[in-house]
Amino acid sequence: RMIEGAERTEALKQIREQVSSEEILEEILKGLEEKQIKEPCCIRIDEVSSIADYMLFTTITSSTHMKVVASEIQKLCKKAGFQQLNAGEKADADWTLLDFGSVILHLLSKTARDHYKLEKMWAQGETISLNHRFPEESS
Repeated sequence: RMIEGAERTEALKQIREQVSSEEILEEILKGLEEKQIKEPCCIRIDEVSSIADYMLFTTITSSTHMKVVASEIQKLCKKAGFQQLNAGEKADADWTLLDFGSVILHLLSKTARDHYKLEKMWAQGETISLNHRFPEESS
């Protein structure tokens, strides 16, 4: 089930009291490093939106890859004690959203990423360089 509205706002407040956004982001990035993701992009949005502190976008190569990456990130974050605010499951294999409150991860197929252009939606935020983590793949 997805937590929305006032319930999500309250959950986000509790998450921020328990753990920094940077700790969650770091755990997710660690999980992504060995998963052959493409074109990772991180945007800090806390100055332009109250929905989260960071949006993280990656391109996934197949529906199997999507499931493996989503599962791995969910396991890592659960082990670290981070609350997930959605089930992380979608019927279509083009886009999976994992909502960890202050950090939202979007796993997208190349087609979905090109179509939705989510990074442009958040262009007012600050793009965080991931070149040191993903030297071949960062955008």
